[in-house]
Amino acid sequence: MSSQPFSKMIEAASAEELIDRAFREAMKAGADIPERAPPIVKARRREEARVRKAASIISRHLRKLLKRTPSLERIPPFYASLLELVASKERVKQALKKLARTMRIVGEIERESIRKIRRVQDPLEAAKIRKAAFGRMASLLRDADEELALLREIRAKLKDVPSIDVEKPAAIIAGYPGVGKSTIVQGISTAKPKIGSYPFTTKEIILGHLKLKDDLMLQVVDTPGLLDRPLSERNRIELQAIAALKHLKGVIVFVVDAAEANGFTLEQQCSLLREIKKMFPEKPIITVLNKVDLATKDKLERAYKLFEKIDLETVASEGIGLRELLNLVIKTLGLS
Repeated sequence: MSSQPFSKMIEAASAEELIDRAFREAMKAGADIPERAPPIVKARRREEARVRKAASIISRHLRKLLKRTPSLERIPPFYASLLELVASKERVKQALKKLARTMRIVGEIERESIRKIRRVQDPLEAAKIRKAAFGRMASLLRDADEELALLREIRAKLKDVPSIDVEKPAAIIAGYPGVGKSTIVQGISTAKPKIGSYPFTTKEIILGHLKLKDDLMLQVVDTPGLLDRPLSERNRIELQAIAALKHLKGVIVFVVDAAEANGFTLEQQCSLLREIKKMFPEKPIITVLNKVDLATKDKLERAYKLFEKIDLETVASEGIGLRELLNLVIKTLGLS
């Protein structure tokens, strides 16, 4: 399974951190200087080594940042939507361009300063050129501090989102809190589900997997806090996170608490299902009536009258009906 594109990003240093690291290490840099060399030769080589070291540390960090940030042209739509929760694609593109430009100019300062150092006849002049090079490099980095902060924020918000393969089939679990969604995810997954948060929210993605064939894996996705209450109760970030789910290939499994034990009436649950159908008109929906062992006969009858179609009854806490649910998901996705 492919890893999610933000997991390999490295921590971007702040401008001041990078300046301090580069110049501190540069001042320790030694040069291979003969003991009997004239003072001016020693000064030239010493200051040249310092400029090279500072430029190397800065360029190496910026190069690694650029290399490990996912390509905006190849990023899957699901993750592109999540990135939009942090910053627009255009803003990220401009940030990467500026950091690439900063790295290029640092290299130019290095080469220009070394040429000047090699021509001087005064040790103090060599030190003066090195100091000027350090000053220009520091100014460049401070000017790019916002861009460094943006990459740091993207990594912090997105590095732990579970790896969802947008090309593989998924069963997206929906329904009000307390209907038994997490029990179903655990019940039909072959390994302990992975949990990670959406950016800028306390909402999590819970991801389970089920191996169907040697080359085929079903992803089971639960999104607490997103597909579990009306649209009117959501903020802009949550709505964008919901929009990201539209890029996943699969089926929605809507879970109903038949006993109303979670505090939400069957009418409220039916209303939420109607909203989800409007949100995802292109996705097939399987409606599951859970906790049927706790529901009265009257509630079961009401449920069948309220919902247009109930595909399956389950008691997820005891594993009853989960095999049938899995078979229905596989059939609906055309994987059987």
